[in-house]
Amino acid sequence: MNALLIEAIQQLNLKPGETYSAEVEGYTVKITKPDSEPPQDESLLPMMIPWFPSPELPGGYLVRATIGPMERPSPYRFDENDLAPGYLEDSHDLPADDS
Repeated sequence: MNALLIEAIQQLNLKPGETYSAEVEGYTVKITKPDSEPPQDESLLPMMIPWFPSPELPGGYLVRATIGPMERPSPYRFDENDLAPGYLEDSHDLPADDS
């Protein structure tokens, strides 16, 4: 039946914008040829604009990944000169460890 329907529609020779309607067993069937053919290439379709607000992109920086062993950072070395003045003197004010 599908091939018969296609053949019948092709025989209508509708021009763009024309509509053919017929009544079949209580049903109204309408066939309309669009004014213009839809574009086959997706790049020619209208661009969809999102209706929801998108967050602003923060300024960033480029990170380049490389294959190979990971370069580990050198460990931090602290001594008493790096501590804030008075840190060791005020350590008795810290809560006691109850473990």
